[in-house]
Amino acid sequence: MSGERSSELGAFLRARRDALPPEAVGLPRTGPRRVPGLRREEVAALAGVGLTWYTWLEQGRRISVSTQVLDALARLFRLTGEEHDYLYRVAGVPAARSAGDADGVVEIDAVTRRVLDRFGTTPAAVFTERYDLISASEGFRLVFRGIAGNTGLDRNALYKMGRAADTRHPVTDPDYLAAMVTQVRHAYGRHVGEPEWERFITAITGSSRVIAAAWESQEVGHFPGEHRFHCPPIGWIRFSSARYLLDRFDGSFLTVYLPADEEAEQRFAEVVRHGGVSFT
Repeated sequence: MSGERSSELGAFLRARRDALPPEAVGLPRTGPRRVPGLRREEVAALAGVGLTWYTWLEQGRRISVSTQVLDALARLFRLTGEEHDYLYRVAGVPAARSAGDADGVVEIDAVTRRVLDRFGTTPAAVFTERYDLISASEGFRLVFRGIAGNTGLDRNALYKMGRAADTRHPVTDPDYLAAMVTQVRHAYGRHVGEPEWERFITAITGSSRVIAAAWESQEVGHFPGEHRFHCPPIGWIRFSSARYLLDRFDGSFLTVYLPADEEAEQRFAEVVRHGGVSFT
């Protein structure tokens, strides 16, 4: 860990310690205290680390720190999701914390939810940088009905589309699926070697021949402006799309899909009238 990172980590931990009163962790407030929050020895005991080691950490010394220790401190200091992420980053730990919970579901904020609601039957969705679905508009749920109710890997659009691409009933055309893979590879560059990401890459490349071939191509960061989705019983519909990066969720983006022309508009209107398609 660099000197700058060590200093910043120490300052962050001191601030969080000062902000946590002993009563919040079940400790009695006995006698005068020189600090507004917990003492260092109390933090060390509650987090299960050595007092000398924790003192060095707050002093900004260049010592190594594990994810287990960071997680213990995050729990003790009641860190928010963003604060927990920041703790990992400032510590320079490569195995970054996942943006989702154990089921891979991210809790969307009210403002982003309202934005998606405004799209109505226009397909629009917010994804993580590896295409885990965070939330979607009514229109997206009509086209991809199964994804929104899923958890874990089955909530990942790339994984689900890849599985479908290897059957007689593809959901999207191979070129668009390959482009999705190049977007994930671009994000992967920031996460090489992280156990969670390595497991994810193994899972998606092992689940689909199309994804495996696209991954082996080493192509990075392509995003076509036009592609097709298969919408039974109507058939293939051409869409144009736009992709917008978001700052509310790290690495996430909003994608909006618009029927590419008047014929596509009419065909998608039929999908809406049929109440959507099944994609499980």
